[in-house]
Amino acid sequence: MIIKRRLIILLIMLALINTFFACKSTPSQEVVINKNDKQLKMLIETSNGNGHVRAPLKVKESFEIRDIHVNILADIYNPNVDKYPVFYAEPYKEISGELIASLTNELFKNQNIWQIVKEEDQQQTKAELDMSILRLKQQSIAFENYIKLRGYEEIRDDSIRSRYKKKINSLGEDYKTAPNYWEAEKVQFNEIFDSKFEGVSIYTLNESKEIREGELSISGFMDSSLLYFVRDFNEIYTLGPLLINQSISSSISEKEAISKADEVLLIIRNETGKDYRVTSTHIGYERPSYLNPLGYENIEEYSQCYAFSVSLFCNNIPAFYAESAFGGFEKDLYNKPWFAEKLIIFVDDKGVKQIEWRGMGRAVLTVNEDVRILSFEDILTKFKSHLELEWAYEDKNPSVLYTELKIDRITLGMARVIDRNNQGEYLMIPVWDFFGKIETTYKDGELPNHSDKITNEVTTSSVLTINAIDGSIIDRNIGY
Repeated sequence: MIIKRRLIILLIMLALINTFFACKSTPSQEVVINKNDKQLKMLIETSNGNGHVRAPLKVKESFEIRDIHVNILADIYNPNVDKYPVFYAEPYKEISGELIASLTNELFKNQNIWQIVKEEDQQQTKAELDMSILRLKQQSIAFENYIKLRGYEEIRDDSIRSRYKKKINSLGEDYKTAPNYWEAEKVQFNEIFDSKFEGVSIYTLNESKEIREGELSISGFMDSSLLYFVRDFNEIYTLGPLLINQSISSSISEKEAISKADEVLLIIRNETGKDYRVTSTHIGYERPSYLNPLGYENIEEYSQCYAFSVSLFCNNIPAFYAESAFGGFEKDLYNKPWFAEKLIIFVDDKGVKQIEWRGMGRAVLTVNEDVRILSFEDILTKFKSHLELEWAYEDKNPSVLYTELKIDRITLGMARVIDRNNQGEYLMIPVWDFFGKIETTYKDGELPNHSDKITNEVTTSSVLTINAIDGSIIDRNIGY
């Protein structure tokens, strides 16, 4: 069981909160996004397109906002299209049996596939619990060693230690009543998956049926479906940084890996009739014991594979997967939007090893085949003014020496937003995303880990998502 809340993560979160949020003065007026919905609605429904929006291949620019240094050295992705549509979309709540059968045959090849009987009553077998307990003990030891290695000997975090101990004890209790093997039935796909369904989990098992080795599961996730595949339960990988000017420890080339991912995408395209393509290559890596909770530092020490981010193309415009780097506004934290579509395919020398796919959707009604969008120059101006507004009320953190926002990728694509004029409905609209990272340098002695810098970097986080139609900010976490 992976322990997600770790000491380092807590320290990073506290530091970032102090830097960007906790020290804000109370603004004189509320900061809102999409303030004029009626005007945006009118623009979407009545404006006429102005042809292909021109943008340079790269942008290099630096400026300062209060004490924040902003450096833009970014490649620009600008699709070669002349029309920018807006359309209504709805969640795709059911995945066809034909798609699942085709994916299963491709991913599991000639292996026997099993459906577990009364799986909800059985969490793990005794053999699986033995492995989980051993892994937790290894993680607990690694956690203690990591604290000492990074200079945290003086810090006591009994809550994390306590969670390890409680979880190990809990698994020990489960062991007393756990089955010795899985009670399972062999699956014949051509017979049972001949119609649409909402959820299923199937597995490959070892010869004694004591251990699940691989899994393909489909379930409801918020309003749409989620598909998850893993070839090996003991090797769960996570999405790392973009593969730019870096090598990867793999016996196959990126081109060979893409061809393996394309075998899966060909099935998805054929069964759904949708245009899915690889849009970026990342390093996928395994952190089984989380020896380094800080993330990408010393990533070469971990087992690696290729991780391909896949986007659905709408009229040849990709809908890039992105999350908000700053989080949602507090008043909307309980809004549960239909999250952006995310499709990641992990590939190693043996083939596809893991797939994460959620937020599927489909177009239902075109509102405007060619809406007018702002020039790139206008968008860049909006970006600067939005940053000034975001940090207008920041008080300087006395512990911080230097804060730098680095933008390394700017993209024009489609994004799903909530139509606030029609509750429960969603629009796909053109947007600009500014991807990057925030580096905060602290004064000597302010950080306890013998380091003076914290980097806030998530490879799919958009620092700002800007509506290409009216220049308003879209918060990806709340859906508008």
